[in-house]
Amino acid sequence: MRIWKFLSVVCLWSVLSVLLVGSSGCGQRWCRNPEAIRTRLLTAWKDYSTLDLFKDCVRAETLEKNRTLPILMEALKDEDTLVRQSAAIALERIGPNARAAVPSLIEALKDQDANVRSRAARALGYVAPDAETVVPPLIEALKDKHFAVRGHATVALGLLGAEAKAAIPALIEALDDKEESVRRGAVKALQQIEGGPGPGRIR
Repeated sequence: MRIWKFLSVVCLWSVLSVLLVGSSGCGQRWCRNPEAIRTRLLTAWKDYSTLDLFKDCVRAETLEKNRTLPILMEALKDEDTLVRQSAAIALERIGPNARAAVPSLIEALKDQDANVRSRAARALGYVAPDAETVVPPLIEALKDKHFAVRGHATVALGLLGAEAKAAIPALIEALDDKEESVRRGAVKALQQIEGGPGPGRIR
């Protein structure tokens, strides 16, 4: 009798575990479903912390066989601005494990929407495995007509630390930017570059 009770408890726990993983764990099926991911990206503006779930999605699979990153990269070209913006933020939250998305993020720096461009610029500071590829487009982003893009470009360059030394002349020019937030960002970035890797480089 005790054995049957024990087996019943084990079976019940197994069922609950499957249900929990299916709804909130890193084994979530929505991680591999383009429509489910798009829905989450579309509503993420209500609480961007929900995008942290994508880190678990990526960690749950090997990078070579990952199915979440390609969907997020494609989402950077979505027709809806909110989806594109949220996709950039999700890639930022994933960090270095999203390095395959660097070319897509660089392309997003040309997006017609300033919010998408700014979030793509910031994400590059967290995602890029090295500075060689991303510093040139980030230097170009320092000339963007929207201050948010220029500001987030300074953040990204600062996060790259000493690897972004090529950006020093452009950052010195940014010290004269008409926007105070950009000027402050340039000062901080120069300090981080001259002092080595920035404190936020690794998440």
